[in-house]
Amino acid sequence: MRFVRLASFAALTVSLVACSSSAAKPKAETTTSTSGASSTSTTPATTSTTEVGPAGGPVPSGFQAQSVTFVSAKEGFVLGVAKCSAGVCPAVLRTRDGGHSWVGLPAPAVKVGADSGQASQIRFADPGDGWVDGHGVLSATHDGGASWQALSSPGGGTIEALQAGGGYAYALVISGNAANPAPASVYRTPVASDSWSLMPGSTVSGAVSGSLVVQAGSAWEVVQPAGAKSVLRALSGGQWVSRALPCQGPSGQALSATDTTHMAVVCANGAAAGQQPKLVYTSADGGQTWAAAGSAPDGGDTLGVAMASTSTIVIAAASGASYLYASFNSGRTWSTVDQDTDGGGLPWSDLGFTTALQGVVIEGQVGISGAASRLFVTHDGGHSWTPASFGA
Repeated sequence: MRFVRLASFAALTVSLVACSSSAAKPKAETTTSTSGASSTSTTPATTSTTEVGPAGGPVPSGFQAQSVTFVSAKEGFVLGVAKCSAGVCPAVLRTRDGGHSWVGLPAPAVKVGADSGQASQIRFADPGDGWVDGHGVLSATHDGGASWQALSSPGGGTIEALQAGGGYAYALVISGNAANPAPASVYRTPVASDSWSLMPGSTVSGAVSGSLVVQAGSAWEVVQPAGAKSVLRALSGGQWVSRALPCQGPSGQALSATDTTHMAVVCANGAAAGQQPKLVYTSADGGQTWAAAGSAPDGGDTLGVAMASTSTIVIAAASGASYLYASFNSGRTWSTVDQDTDGGGLPWSDLGFTTALQGVVIEGQVGISGAASRLFVTHDGGHSWTPASFGA
């Protein structure tokens, strides 16, 4: 599956890894973003069984995960860091058996982490075509990770989110200094090349953050303008059209989609003392209309949402502790499916489903002092989550 970048919009985050309901049917990549933190939800862009890329070698010692993306239920990639002669070096792993075993691949020459100037996410559209990006850093491979090429950021700005689906890769870019309000635009390229071009009608002025969701040939961008309500735009008939979000206030939206029409948004304004109301709305027409579904638990600030199917929705949240909340009846009732009270509220990222049963999420980030990041995998549609073992 490919990842959708997930973020809780203090400024905004959608995504790479994914699953869907009933039959484990591959989905098109989904991306979820909300401000503040970013998470990735991935959906497979291909069902091909052709093996692309190098055979791979041993998993490097001390590997720590930063970002994950899956292109099918079996094949996925993880970006992180590992021990090396220089101390810490970038590392990329690949699995071809759904995360049961991993091999090391060549990594792009980047510094990995969540800080400015570091690579923070990995996204693959299929087994051969992938990118590593974050904070203006962009590297591309078209041979399954055997080699990487350094590229200029599309539009010369900061890449807020990167997703793929329907034969294209999409980048949401904020021009100039992303610390200050600046235009946000979507750029697109065919997955087999790096000919990025601006998509007319996608630009939103005065942006401070944003996210992307992609499913097959459908795409949505959510942009948080400074001090204003978030803007939702959808790619429809080759044109970007404005859609209304049900959320009130300038921040706190997390968006996801399970197919080209069914979506969920978490409206999560008003965080206080580790608590944040999480009102969930769903749409069956690509965001043209929304219906109130229910409320998820208040604990933690919203860091992402992912849909495994029209009935299964998972929310990642953290503040003092780290939580995964799930609804299996389209958002009407919720339960806590994972809770970590020992990490001090480590952030979540790259939450997403590749099929109705298989999903992934990363807890923690490279560079967080004293805390080792972990990749969690679910094989039962979000009911239980198990830390992945990289075998090193």
